[in-house]
Amino acid sequence: MSEYGETGGGVPPSKEQRRELLRDRVKGVKDAAKDCLKKPEIGCQEGEGRKKITLRVIELGAYRPHGEPYLDCIGVEKVDECEVWGF
Repeated sequence: MSEYGETGGGVPPSKEQRRELLRDRVKGVKDAAKDCLKKPEIGCQEGEGRKKITLRVIELGAYRPHGEPYLDCIGVEKVDECEVWGF
C-alpha cells in the first residue's frame, strides 16, 4: 500500500482530491455534532423542552498569497447550515 493510499501508485493526491477528502471528513464531523445535539444533556432539568439549534459549517477559500499567513486573505467559500432539534 502506498503512502498516498487514496490515489494509489505513490502519486500524491491532486488539490481537488485533497479537498474532496477533507469535505468527506467534515461531513462526518457534522453528522457526529448533529447526533450529539439531539441527545439529552447530563444534568438536563426534567421538563425542559427541545430547542431548535442552528449548526453552521463554514468552508473557507483556499486562496492565500505566498508568504501571507493573515486571516484577511481568507474568504468564505461555502456555508452549510442546518437546523437540529436538540436538548
